[in-house]
Amino acid sequence: MTKRHVRRPQHKRVLISAPPMVYACLLLVLCPLLSTAANAAEDTKETLSKQEKARKGHVFTDEDLVFDTVYMHEPGAAPKPAHHPISLTATFSRDNPSRRFSAFYEPAQVSLETPASGYPLPIDEDEIVNLNLILDQTSINYYGRKTLLEQGFLSVNSGDHDDFVEAYESIAKRRLPLFITSDSVLHLYQLHFSASMDNIEKFTLATDLENLTRAFVKEFNQNLSDIFSAQLNLAAPPPTDPDSSDEEAVQQNYERQKADLAFQEELYGTGLAYFSVALALTDPKAKIHPHVADRVRQEIALIHSHPGKQFSPVLGSEIDYRLFKPEGDSKANPRIQAYHSALAWYRNMPLSIAPPLTPPEPTSDSEPNQTSRLQPILAATIVGLLGEMEFQSSVMLQGEPSQEKMKGPEIWERMLSIYGFFEGASLELAPNHFITALRSVFPKRTFDPLLLNDEETFQTFMQELHSSSPAPTHDSGAKAFYLFGASSLPEEEIFRALTHPAVKPRPRIRSFTTFYAEDNNSYLRAFPRGLDLVSALGIPRAAEILELENDTRYPNYPRQIATQQDRIASFSTQDWHRDRYWSWLYMLKILMRTQPPTSQRDLWPGFMTSSAWPDRQIHTALASWVAMHQAPALLTQSDYSEEFEADAPTTKAQSPDTQDLVRRSAYQVEKRQAEREREELTAGYVDPAPHVYAELAALTRMIQKGMMTFGTLDKNSERRLSDLESLLIRLQEIAQDEITGQKSSDDDVAFLHSFAENFSFAVGATDPSSRTTIALTHLPTAPPSTEVLHEASGLLRMILVVYKHPGGQLAIGVGPISSYYEFKRAPENKLSGAKWRKMVERGKQFDPPEWTESFLQ
Repeated sequence: MTKRHVRRPQHKRVLISAPPMVYACLLLVLCPLLSTAANAAEDTKETLSKQEKARKGHVFTDEDLVFDTVYMHEPGAAPKPAHHPISLTATFSRDNPSRRFSAFYEPAQVSLETPASGYPLPIDEDEIVNLNLILDQTSINYYGRKTLLEQGFLSVNSGDHDDFVEAYESIAKRRLPLFITSDSVLHLYQLHFSASMDNIEKFTLATDLENLTRAFVKEFNQNLSDIFSAQLNLAAPPPTDPDSSDEEAVQQNYERQKADLAFQEELYGTGLAYFSVALALTDPKAKIHPHVADRVRQEIALIHSHPGKQFSPVLGSEIDYRLFKPEGDSKANPRIQAYHSALAWYRNMPLSIAPPLTPPEPTSDSEPNQTSRLQPILAATIVGLLGEMEFQSSVMLQGEPSQEKMKGPEIWERMLSIYGFFEGASLELAPNHFITALRSVFPKRTFDPLLLNDEETFQTFMQELHSSSPAPTHDSGAKAFYLFGASSLPEEEIFRALTHPAVKPRPRIRSFTTFYAEDNNSYLRAFPRGLDLVSALGIPRAAEILELENDTRYPNYPRQIATQQDRIASFSTQDWHRDRYWSWLYMLKILMRTQPPTSQRDLWPGFMTSSAWPDRQIHTALASWVAMHQAPALLTQSDYSEEFEADAPTTKAQSPDTQDLVRRSAYQVEKRQAEREREELTAGYVDPAPHVYAELAALTRMIQKGMMTFGTLDKNSERRLSDLESLLIRLQEIAQDEITGQKSSDDDVAFLHSFAENFSFAVGATDPSSRTTIALTHLPTAPPSTEVLHEASGLLRMILVVYKHPGGQLAIGVGPISSYYEFKRAPENKLSGAKWRKMVERGKQFDPPEWTESFLQ
């Protein structure tokens, strides 16, 4: 590889010795010439100033943005260098194990003694002590009653509740035994999880992103000003001697310097515009450099109008601006809204890194095309500047906000670690890939972005970059750089492997997953299903349902699903807890695999041995999976000073005689014993899933320790997560006692009796709209299909479960469970979250999947 060096004119030193009279004559001759040259320089300077103003365009003023004048340099100041070498000594680590939340995960421990809460199926209705009470207060028909007795549980419509708090309170008011459902506990955890992310954004990420953006704007602003200063000093070709042999070399050197400055102006101008858009989104009153004002204004207009695919005024590449369209009605405060807008800019505006190019054959003396190089060189420049930065970061010290000076790579790594766990990791190019490639090209560990504009140097850099980076994520073979890349959901790879073209067409058998392609008369597996994900997690019942509904009868589907099952089965504990999504899928896998061993079926609760119970577990898992894609945020901080304690009954003191006291004492003992048995019977029952509660408690501890290590754990979050962990451990212990047939303690009985209040306190003082169970997401479908696949949850249902009291009696507990829907619609009828909510509120829900009929009335 050869490096191009700018050739500069050589000036020879000449010693002149002459009488004073000769100097005087020369002075008389040169003065007019010097005056003319000075005037010419002033004219040139004025001309350049006019050209500069024309290039800047008018100053844009909008009600949202303020574009003000930024002076490039002080008149008369010494010219600054046009560019600065950038150090490559910084270390970036996108996948540092010590910076993952999984480093703080401790496996949950559950010890179950021999179960002793079993009862046989079907159930004799005379054995259920509160059957008539349940029948009077629920809408169970004849077939529902029969199903309840045959399999020990049944789900019915609950009315119009979309809030677990309201649902529990409604059941408690009717004085029915509560069945504490795993659905509600999963929802509670997601509320707290979302609240933790909310506080991290509020106290840390929003400040860090704004500071980082301002630091980049300052760097690019300064570099651009230096370029303008250099252009001003290169206003005209240097005077040369017509008889000199160096005239051509001097002219070529001048043209080369002029071209280099033009490229640098484009590079630093684009970089300044790129970060100025983020700054304008973060701070609508920010001052924007006039040189990029028009481009920023046009970009902001496209972001706010989200018209679809348009060419970006800043990057020049085609961008789908529908990605900036907000979902639903955001109630976040303006600062957090601004933060999300800026983050969306960084996540949706890629710097494209095309595949390595073969050097173009020289067809003329024109310069190589610089446009194709601009974005890769800009990405390298951003990475280099980030490695040199140092600025204040927001941290939590003992739960209180504070400031700490941190280096750019450290701040970026911390932000990416948080995004990686809470929202999923990005698969795009990262700074560490660029640093590796740049060090190969520039072994002295300093580089000048201008040198990458050389054809040979650029090609070498691109080859190094592509060889040291992940596979392309775009069909064109191009890679892309995002300062903060968008997350990639775990199911995306699974669904790609289980749909067309990875799955081959099949004979004429129609099913939910089939799309008929008229062009080649083929039946394609164009639609994935939520059950595909469950099957990939290794749940046999999901595979059975897919087989029964003809969704597996494609030539190579069995091989494809087996590959996914083997891949996922090989995951280690660290793999499962790499981010929030995989952690949640692991927990749902535990839920769906909570089945009694065949050898102990008679010892476990009867409803758990029913053939329909696995369907209910899958239903719960899929509803929680839908909610996971848009977990609601706690919009109001919980007030932990408020206590929810049942008021003790107060009576006026009496003064009975001794005989009356003895007589009443024996009676009160008997009465209290009867009340105790009745309280135990009506207190309720916890969904027998102790392993699930233990895993949720472990995840809660992991998040708490991770936030503390990263300096993002505020006092409210610490208190909230500690209370959540205590609640989960309490549920785990009660569930274990139920399964093993142990007698409940007075505290446990009181806890279950007042669970509606306990649950309300655990949720916190939140806006009711943030607690809704109505959620919707879309799954990717394979072309040529155009229909949109919807996965959704709506109003709560009620589940009736027959459980065995430690005294041997059977009773029915009532609890709220989520709903789950899966349906397709034409593109013009695609539902948003807001439209789906309106449909649900108006009672226009779709029918649930057919396989749920085993336990739904």
